[in-house]
Amino acid sequence: MPVWTSKQRGFVVLMVISVAVYLYINRQNEHQQLLSTAGSAKVLFFESHRNRKIHSCCDNILTNLTKGKWVLTSPKKEAFHDEILLSYWRQRGIQKKQWREDHQCGYYRYQPKMENSKWPSVGSWCNPHGDKPCCTNKWSGLCRPADATFCSCKECIDSRDYHHAETCSWRTADERCSWTNYTASSACDVIEDSPYNDIYFVGDSFMRNMFLTMIMLLSDDPVRGAWNRSMTAKTRNLCISGQMYFWKECRSILKSINQVYNKHALCGGRAPKFNVTMKPFYNLKFKSDFLHLVESLLGKRGSLIIIGVGFHIQCSADVAINNFLKPAESLIREYYQHKFPVERWPHIYFVAPMPIGLLKAPVYFSLQNEQKIDEYTTKMQTYCKQHRIPLFDFRSLGKFIHSFDGTHYGLGVNLIKVQVLLNYIHSLKR
Repeated sequence: MPVWTSKQRGFVVLMVISVAVYLYINRQNEHQQLLSTAGSAKVLFFESHRNRKIHSCCDNILTNLTKGKWVLTSPKKEAFHDEILLSYWRQRGIQKKQWREDHQCGYYRYQPKMENSKWPSVGSWCNPHGDKPCCTNKWSGLCRPADATFCSCKECIDSRDYHHAETCSWRTADERCSWTNYTASSACDVIEDSPYNDIYFVGDSFMRNMFLTMIMLLSDDPVRGAWNRSMTAKTRNLCISGQMYFWKECRSILKSINQVYNKHALCGGRAPKFNVTMKPFYNLKFKSDFLHLVESLLGKRGSLIIIGVGFHIQCSADVAINNFLKPAESLIREYYQHKFPVERWPHIYFVAPMPIGLLKAPVYFSLQNEQKIDEYTTKMQTYCKQHRIPLFDFRSLGKFIHSFDGTHYGLGVNLIKVQVLLNYIHSLKR
């Protein structure tokens, strides 16, 4: 073994320190970039807009605030969010890149499978920045130049139309339908001035993501706002900002507002006078758990259940109605059978599932596809209207917006969901 001089040893030590410093700074820069991007989401979505009286034609808030489109407002940040998604896809084994070299595209024109990947095959799409951004057929087509023939047909997909919600603003179809973008403090004011003091998000991953986003908003922190007090170093690194929705390790880190890591950040620095809880009752296995929850809230003024089920019951309206909504209504009706209250508790809201994204794996199409989702939502709308159950239909929020896994949407979409919910609650009188 050669003997190193003190000068050589000093040089090696210096090199090791330099590499360590470089890696640390690089990591910090990446982290800071993520925080700054989350901060931009905070400016865009957490900023309190001036309250304006909603026009008389916008009295139906659930319809008018959820009909609209996304407008790109921060195009320079699109590339950064592209990289976040691509990094996630590679880590999860979904795909290495977004398009194929042979210009084939569509749900059934699969990307090459990554080594050891357990993710089902997903389709390939066209490069929005290239000279062939349009797919001639969303099921099985070819990428072609941008013209009306290839970009605007019924089955065509123009990849230039798709953006990240975090770089866009939500605009209602009727511009007279203004609304308020609530901050932590004003959101707490809305809830505390409403009929509700005990709110339950119940159901599938769409509801879990909505719950986590509500907590982020109430904490005024889109980066760490949904952290709990007992998180590990691993979950702290994974569950940051929009990445909170990506990983299974982040799914159950928070079950109630009472577990929030930084309680002092809630409501602008004051203790909330209400509870917010998540219950993952997403399929028929949890039918009895759901009904027990309803029973526990019977007669309790201020209780609200916001339930969303769909994908885990194969988008069957009959299953949702006959196993969740109808039995819950029966329990409430029986409880008040010989009482004459002004209101019956708990109140129940229903949330319809989101549309599929371009990354949806075709293996799921038999149970989760555009037609089934639309039919399911239509049937649920009919039932809920007949039974005076408010229904939140957020399908428009998923149009031309990237889904990070073909099913779920990130921070930007979920923030608008929460803002619509708050605007609706604000419209109610005590």
